[in-house]
Amino acid sequence: MLQQLRDDYEYEGEGYANWDFRSECNDGISDENSVLSIEKIDGRYFYEAKDCGYIFRNILSAFVQDGKVMFDGITVDATYKVYDPFKED
Repeated sequence: MLQQLRDDYEYEGEGYANWDFRSECNDGISDENSVLSIEKIDGRYFYEAKDCGYIFRNILSAFVQDGKVMFDGITVDATYKVYDPFKED
């Protein structure tokens, strides 16, 4: 996972793309950021979170190696509809 976060870092120098853990909707009317739920399904962890008023879900892939949980990667759950509080019905 660290390699993925390094690869996704898009600025000069070295760093980690911590925004991979957030929604793609970074500007909102709320400063509230929180994890709402975590569900384990087939070795993957689906987490639903709130990011500046938007609710989204990402997937963390994981496996156990030498008794330790190793995170393999993070992806956006494309099957989940992002809640947009700013969009008109």
